[in-house]
Amino acid sequence: MKEKGGDYRWMDARMYLPPGWKEKGLLGAVICERDTAEERRMGNDPLTGLPNRFLLEEKLKGILKLAGLRGEHIAVVMLNVLRFRDINVTYGFKVGDSVLKEIANRLLSNLRSGDIVGRFVADEFCIVLTGLKTFGDMLRALEKIRSSFEEPFEVEGRSVLLSVCIGVALFPRDGEDAAELIRKSEIALSKAEENGPGSVAIFSKDIEREIHHIVALKNSLKDALERGDIKPYYQPILNLRTLRPVGVEALARWEHPSLGPVSPEEFIHVAEDSGLIAELGKQILVRSVEEFFSLLSEGYNVSLGVNFSARQFMDRNLERDIKEVLNASRFPASSLVVEITESVLMEERARRIIRKVKGLGVEVAIDDFGTGCSSMEYLLGFDVDKIKIDRRFVASMVESAKAEGVVRAVVK
Repeated sequence: MKEKGGDYRWMDARMYLPPGWKEKGLLGAVICERDTAEERRMGNDPLTGLPNRFLLEEKLKGILKLAGLRGEHIAVVMLNVLRFRDINVTYGFKVGDSVLKEIANRLLSNLRSGDIVGRFVADEFCIVLTGLKTFGDMLRALEKIRSSFEEPFEVEGRSVLLSVCIGVALFPRDGEDAAELIRKSEIALSKAEENGPGSVAIFSKDIEREIHHIVALKNSLKDALERGDIKPYYQPILNLRTLRPVGVEALARWEHPSLGPVSPEEFIHVAEDSGLIAELGKQILVRSVEEFFSLLSEGYNVSLGVNFSARQFMDRNLERDIKEVLNASRFPASSLVVEITESVLMEERARRIIRKVKGLGVEVAIDDFGTGCSSMEYLLGFDVDKIKIDRRFVASMVESAKAEGVVRAVVK
């Protein structure tokens, strides 16, 4: 019930028709405390004081209605604070809560008149930019918000530096419904997060199709692993002088039943995001070793190279998994080559892990060398057995003397 002052009160009431009356009456009592899910969700975030998701969506509905009458443009902006969980883990929840309050204050101080901001979940905020006359108006407002995070947050005697990603949906271009615009801004945010810290993405149909494709892959990846749909294919490695095979490289391939062939770059990225990379890597290792063992049994003196992603290589169970596979298959450790990329070498634990893996008797190779930041001098600190030069250098040797020089220098 609405009071004279404009405030609303919960009432427990029922309609009734007193004897002799022509109109119904309302009999009820005001409820002072009503602890219901409906009341909790239709309010403000208790930590920051900002509107929560439900209240902001209600406010957005009114803003959109007015903007439609005035012919104005609105931007719904979804902002995610990256790796916020690390703050709670490193400094504790008290510092984390203080940072969230400071984020709210900083966002409020950088809004224009008429703009609103709300907190949706722990590290996600929604901003509504109103009265936009040009695309440039929106870009300037977004840059002001994004750049406001370049300065560290001073809380509880600590200096905390944060990175954000931003997704944007536009009214009326991307929709006229509040829930639809919020959904599309979250789709754009997913794309921004994929692009990396500080990225801003504006919703488009292409982004929506891409995100839906990734979601479809995520939903079907676990089933694909259970069915064994992702299989190793083998690429021969030849001695250029004799043209005889000296090894093979196992390459994971996925033929999706409805989407068709899925590129390794796609499904490996999805596996890492879904926490399935260790399971995928072990499955490819097991199948490769089992299938390749028959060749060794026939007397072929060749090696088997298996690729390990950075996250898989850093998994704490890596050494145990390789040892289990070798023992179960009776595959000779000296014939297995663990292939990693240069990016793995940037990790602090890489040297220790390489040493442990080599302790099993396997070889370690650096794949796609030349695409990262490693130098030959830096490589000397790692006990690696082989270097595989990136194919772009090799493919350019015929046309580019510079590429040929680089390859020759590495080989020599």
